[in-house]
Amino acid sequence: MRIYLVRHGDAVPEEEAGSDRDRWLSGRGREAARVLGRLLREQQIVPDAILCSPLPRAVQTAELLAGSLDFLGTILSRRCFEPGAQPKVASNEIHAAGRTVLIVSHEPAISTLGAF
Repeated sequence: MRIYLVRHGDAVPEEEAGSDRDRWLSGRGREAARVLGRLLREQQIVPDAILCSPLPRAVQTAELLAGSLDFLGTILSRRCFEPGAQPKVASNEIHAAGRTVLIVSHEPAISTLGAF
């Protein structure tokens, strides 16, 4: 199994979005996601599944990566990838998703998943 862990792109400040949960990608964050998508494509990385947190900045990052990778599947948005979620639940989702999985989440969840 191959798992690619991606932190969402740079997001607008909380003050602009109204709350941390509602933050969306900044222009810089959108561009960084596109660049990463191109790099993954150059490395011929083709995920079986893309999983992400349901928060807007993670969903937008996942969508941009999927577009760059010509990913034809469905992006699965799951609460177990939100900040503070339990890694065991996320681990179960990951193992059920396929052999090559790309995950877009947040810190500290990404570091926790990487160590799990």
